[in-house]
Amino acid sequence: VTERLQRQQGDGGPRRTVVDDDGKHAASTFRPLEHYAEATLMEVELGTGRMHQIRVHAEHSGHPVAGTSTGHWPPSRKELSCPRSFARRSAASPSSSS
Repeated sequence: VTERLQRQQGDGGPRRTVVDDDGKHAASTFRPLEHYAEATLMEVELGTGRMHQIRVHAEHSGHPVAGTSTGHWPPSRKELSCPRSFARRSAASPSSSS
């Protein structure tokens, strides 16, 4: 996913990161690792390091991150009955494909 991202001030609310043609270049590569009934465990390689990049790129692509606090879908990992492996993995962790 290559979409430009920009921080915007909400109407009386907190700032948020959105896809915007006037934003800064951002690139994310998503690779599916495991598929479940209502979710997919993804590996994400970041080409850039913009704030909230993974969440915004995933949602913009129609695949929101489980457990985000938007008040809408997706529900939490626990509500989806996904395994613990859905927890964040550090970029420093050795990959199983290395």
